[in-house]
Amino acid sequence: MLNQIKNILDKHGIKASDELLKDLTQQFDQSTAELNEKYRRLTENSPEITYINNLNKGALYWSSKIKDILGFDPKNIVEDTSEWTKSLHPEDVPKIDKVLKNIIVGKTYEIEYRIYDINKNLHWFYDRIFNVYKKDGDLILEGIISDITERKKAEEQLKNQNILLNELNATKDKF
Repeated sequence: MLNQIKNILDKHGIKASDELLKDLTQQFDQSTAELNEKYRRLTENSPEITYINNLNKGALYWSSKIKDILGFDPKNIVEDTSEWTKSLHPEDVPKIDKVLKNIIVGKTYEIEYRIYDINKNLHWFYDRIFNVYKKDGDLILEGIISDITERKKAEEQLKNQNILLNELNATKDKF
């Protein structure tokens, strides 16, 4: 790091002592550590699941919220993504595969799908891939997942109520 800073300063014609370079390096390291801590607190305290996924090699990061919602240990999913893929609702896998096969750098994606938690309860997820970029030839996806199960249940209940009302109205019209 010290040499990188020295090279940048030299490139711009700025001469700096080793003491100044050490001080700049320490300030940079401290700022980076503070930013990383703020980012960690933000993601770990969010009600959403956040993730970073290497499309070729698997998960790089899952926030701890995945344990709260699905019961999955984030470290286990980073080490073995099959736990995640095996939990997807089979009818939704083709839809998810289609999105993943057509990922383009710089685009954003939104998809709703179902997934089972460790107790086999079904959840609806709204997944937003908001950043896609290449790193060392691999596609990296950064995303946020919201559990929309309650919303989906309410929509289904409303749909059923509308069907019932329509049937009642049709019956009323016969009299």
